[in-house]
Amino acid sequence: MVKWTPKAESDLDELREYIAENFDFEAAIRISDELIDYTENLLSQYPLAGKIFESNPLFSSIVYQGNVIYYCENPEDKDIYIIYVKFRKQQFSEDRLNYDQEV
Repeated sequence: MVKWTPKAESDLDELREYIAENFDFEAAIRISDELIDYTENLLSQYPLAGKIFESNPLFSSIVYQGNVIYYCENPEDKDIYIIYVKFRKQQFSEDRLNYDQEV
């Protein structure tokens, strides 16, 4: 099962807000919904589909329309947790990839 952490959900809110402010509200909703659907469908079927994050191999990432979705498998329940959604215009924050704080 694919689950979203509160921080990842907050990232989606920021993405929607950015798109709504700079483009249009309907596009913001559509793009975020598409990102969620793509991520959940892909990782539900192929949890190993992503690229392993080199500096912390517990995490992997997939890319959707230039947005990078970071995730990991929880060893206790085997669910896939989305921990960070870095959208195109956002600066990367490596400290977000801290397993103990996210899952």
